Amino acid sequence: MKFIQFEPIYNLNTKKIIGIDETGVGDYFGFVVSCAAYVPINKLDWVNSLGVKDSKKLTDKKIKEIASLLAKEIYFSTHFFTTKEYNDLNQTLNANEIKMLLHLKTIEKLQNKIDKIDYIFIDQYSTFSSIVKYYEKFLEKENKEKYQIAEIKHDVLLSNKAEDLNINVACASIIARALFLDLMAQKNKLYNVVFPFGAGEKVKLFASKLFENKDKNFVYEVAKIKFKMI
Repeated sequence: MKFIQFEPIYNLNTKKIIGIDETGVGDYFGFVVSCAAYVPINKLDWVNSLGVKDSKKLTDKKIKEIASLLAKEIYFSTHFFTTKEYNDLNQTLNANEIKMLLHLKTIEKLQNKIDKIDYIFIDQYSTFSSIVKYYEKFLEKENKEKYQIAEIKHDVLLSNKAEDLNINVACASIIARALFLDLMAQKNKLYNVVFPFGAGEKVKLFASKLFENKDKNFVYEVAKIKFKMI
């Protein structure tokens, strides 16, 4: 297994690829969700006909609609951390290390279900060398046991905006976002409040009002406590 910086010269049209993407990392109140997705070769035309693309370019309604169709026809796995779980991890791991851990969990669930995968394609969230270091850190004996890590079995392609380069990553983007939206709806219902997305000035104002009469345990449970608000 090795990491490879993707180049436009690579022809992936006939390759079997597991695409990886995450969502929720920029949301103060949000879950962080990762998805690994694989579209069988004989399903590619059908998937393209759905208008699959980066979830950030689709409405929430369209995301949910496409995700429900994809879930019946392609291979995928998901993993998420609640805000409390994120805060627990963030005591010893930085945000990018948490992303790596999240991706490793989704990859582990899917890589053994599909034969002869050519590549795993991850939307690049840091420098190439940093991502390699994050992975190597989790392979250290102590961390491997602590976080129950399984090694990646296939070569990994890295690229910015990978969801625009490969249909499998785009599918992962959509399914991850659909799950994120569902989880946030459940969280809203549980706390009887509509948590805003993002981390801008409106979110900061919302948080200050929400936390007025709440203790530290509540804040730790619903928000990423080390998150830098814009």
